[in-house]
This record gives sequence, C-alpha cells and structure tokens, in this order.
Amino acid sequence: MRTKFEIYLLTPAKLNLFLKVVGRDKNGYHLLQSLFVPVSLYDKVSIGKLKKRVIKVSLFPPLNISPEETTIFKAASLFFEKLGEKGGVTIMVKKNIPPGAGLGGGSSDAAAILKGLNTLYG
Repeated sequence: MRTKFEIYLLTPAKLNLFLKVVGRDKNGYHLLQSLFVPVSLYDKVSIGKLKKRVIKVSLFPPLNISPEETTIFKAASLFFEKLGEKGGVTIMVKKNIPPGAGLGGGSSDAAAILKGLNTLYG
C-alpha cells in the first residue's frame, strides 16, 4: 500500500560545548544558554507515505525498546494526531549515532521525521 513518494534524510549528531541555566520563564521552564556544534556523524532516515492509517518504524540495528517508545514514533503520532491526517507512514532509521551518548540522536531523528512528514503531506 505504499505510494511511490519516499524521502531520505540525514540527521546530524551534535556535541554540547556548554549548557548553562540563566533563569526561569513565567511558565516555570528554565531558560538556557547553550553552544553546540554539529559533528560528522549521522543517522540515515527513510520515510515512505502509506495510504492506510498506520505508523511503522524499523531501526537498524534494533534498540532495546519497542518502536512505539522512540521519539521517532512519538513525533509521527503527534503529527497525525494534531493535523488530522488520514494516511500513514513507514519509517526506517539506520542508527549511526549511539543511543544515550548525549549526542542528540533521538531529538535529531524526531525533528527529521516532522520535517519529512511535513514535506510528504504538505
């Protein structure tokens, strides 16, 4: 049921050089100053549009968590929920950024998913 429309993205890792709490916002969140630099390490993401309402996530190599627990799945779920889209997506991620290493791989992947879904669904 996949359409021919598929996109490929590289999701960069980053290294925080420093992180400093500089205050607190009215809503209680901390205000931060940070300086980070991208590093030449990327996850490779493939996103394919599906006609039926399903989110399929495949990770290579597999992680010790279910796909539904990943930021990738959560980002895609929120996209479809908030925008009321009727279609679905298949996502494949080749993990090169080590999970839990503090290099921003999960958040970079989630941002790429949102960017890719926005492109696929306009």
